[in-house]
Amino acid sequence: MNRNSVFSCGKKLAIVEDEEIVSMMLENVLQNVGYSVVTFSSGEELLGGMADFSPDLILMDIGLDGALDGIQTADTILSEYGVPVVFLTGHSDDEIMQSIIRLSPDGCLTKPFREKELFSIIEVALSRHRTE
Repeated sequence: MNRNSVFSCGKKLAIVEDEEIVSMMLENVLQNVGYSVVTFSSGEELLGGMADFSPDLILMDIGLDGALDGIQTADTILSEYGVPVVFLTGHSDDEIMQSIIRLSPDGCLTKPFREKELFSIIEVALSRHRTE
């Protein structure tokens, strides 16, 4: 079976990640299975580009450069746009996890993660959003 046939080809994903190497790796992996991907390096940049790109799902790093961290940015996205958010984090202390839980995101992955985990959580989040 072709890997591309399993995934929602043509779906638009936004990656919000301030580490360029991580961002490039994610973009490459996701484009290889058929997603349309745009990357942003800060919450402010994403919010400024929402009208132009209008993603189906956002992969959001928690620790971002700029005035807004990933949790603050996701809070705005969820309340103003209703776009599903999957958090990506290298840190999972209690305070961060409580903030994540409060927002009820569509998923959370701890770095490093495997491609299979990434694809699964994206598809579950997209499917859940379609049914809601």
